[in-house]
Amino acid sequence: MSDATASPTAAPSGPPHPGGALEAALRRLLKPLVRLLIAREMGLPYLTNLLKSIYVEVAEEHFRLENGRLTDSRLSVLTGVHRKDVKRLRQASGEPAAPARTASLGARIIGLWTGEARYLDDQGEPLPLERETFEALIAEVSRDVHPRTFRDEWQRRGLVAQDPEGRLHLQSEAFIPAENEEEMAFYFGRNLHDHVAAAVDNLLGTSSPHFERAVFYGGLHPESVAKLQAVARQEAMKLLKKLNRQALECRARDQGQPEARMHFCFGAYGYETRAREPKAS
Repeated sequence: MSDATASPTAAPSGPPHPGGALEAALRRLLKPLVRLLIAREMGLPYLTNLLKSIYVEVAEEHFRLENGRLTDSRLSVLTGVHRKDVKRLRQASGEPAAPARTASLGARIIGLWTGEARYLDDQGEPLPLERETFEALIAEVSRDVHPRTFRDEWQRRGLVAQDPEGRLHLQSEAFIPAENEEEMAFYFGRNLHDHVAAAVDNLLGTSSPHFERAVFYGGLHPESVAKLQAVARQEAMKLLKKLNRQALECRARDQGQPEARMHFCFGAYGYETRAREPKAS
């Protein structure tokens, strides 16, 4: 393996010390999140209160004692959150926010259109759908939303296009919540959570290593970066479509089995940025 292809995070030999590699990694990880918070006018007091509740929630979920009971005092010691705050936060804890309904429905509809054999041509590409077939596809996912609502909205957003014969052609093989921040925030949280959770498991050595790899090169011309991004998008989309088809088959086969309670997530991302100029001494 080239040294330009990062290996998965591995369990350290001992606990990190302040100012060490873990602190540097946390600073790097948190910077884009803090940029988002500042852009949305969420200052430090908001983040502090949010972190207190998350510390308590995570401690309760992952650091329970053998008898399964955690007192407020024990949680306070584990997290550094004041005992009065721990009590208040435990009483106020609620259910996590549900995914945006349109995001969930849209992703499932496109997942079927790009994954079920009856909606694909001989090359595995999404077929253009007659109006009746499109309506049947929508009804397969939900009967609460009229198919015309999806058709009109997706045409407006460029997700589908209608040909002169009235058939609908899928223009994007992924649901893109481009104008709805609630939908975008849902995928932002879900996708980043699973990526970070996999890396944390690897770092702590608490489970079998998750697959986590990245290719990184610096010193590239913008034209080279554009070429690499095009290849990455094309090849990643092929893999995601293949996984989507197999996941649909697995879900149909596993449905109703008592042990069918796991979720699987495999993502792909690309990022390019100009290197910062060194600070003047």
